[in-house]
Amino acid sequence: MNLDSLIFVSGLSGSGKSTALKTLEDNGYFCMDNFPTVLIPKFLEMISLGGVEFTKIAFVIDIREGSLLKNFPDTLESLTKEGFRSEVLFLECEENVILNRYQDTRRAHPLSRTDIIKGIREEKVILKSIRDIATRVIDTSNMNVHALRSEIINYINRTTSDHRITVSIISFGFKYGIPLQTDFVFDVRFLPNPYFVPELKNLNGLDEGVRKYVMNNTTSTTLLNKIFEVIETMLPLYINEKRSAINISLGCTGGKHRSVAMAEELMKKMKCDDRLDVSIYHRDINR
Repeated sequence: MNLDSLIFVSGLSGSGKSTALKTLEDNGYFCMDNFPTVLIPKFLEMISLGGVEFTKIAFVIDIREGSLLKNFPDTLESLTKEGFRSEVLFLECEENVILNRYQDTRRAHPLSRTDIIKGIREEKVILKSIRDIATRVIDTSNMNVHALRSEIINYINRTTSDHRITVSIISFGFKYGIPLQTDFVFDVRFLPNPYFVPELKNLNGLDEGVRKYVMNNTTSTTLLNKIFEVIETMLPLYINEKRSAINISLGCTGGKHRSVAMAEELMKKMKCDDRLDVSIYHRDINR
């Protein structure tokens, strides 16, 4: 099967998944909503053997899956091993905005008919494993339908562009596991650790004091330059292969200090390259 784009859409109820799916459909995607995750590999195999050729496919994966939802990371990993390159688009929204949306439409939350906030928080816990492997997270709190539609169209254009590559930089903690969908993993646990500095321990890599502590030494700057050099070397090869996305993961022990600071510095360097659309996600910063 010659797929140009395979996208999995997930996210919180009320965050705009229906709008995202309709936008994908309007832009040439064959869309499947609430399709059992365990059957996705068989479906892709079936349409290939049956002579039906879809070049762009999108699936919505959310809590309607029930107990099958826990199988999605394994399904995604098996598809990756089979050579399928996919994007995981996760939509989220502030609790009070989702609450207002449900009150406006007078609908019940799928996890709690009487307490919407309780349902939202339960859903966040259930979907965390999917958010952790998302290649793009979109916060729709300040978006109306038209703004979200425009954001999805821009996302599609970046994903399928022959000229720009979406680069997702992820900081993480090794104690919580390596991100599943990643192309490069860099271990930064040997850098100076702010955790053992009392005034820095409860801060994170976004704080200037932590950033200076991590980066103001030769080892850190040399590592940063070497990582950037590796990516710069690989980029022309990815472009030639028409790859639309690269996932770069940087890990320290807990994912709060060193990996965050290094990821932020790498993002600054990569944003200077107009071939790239760079985003960053600090997976474990609040653990």
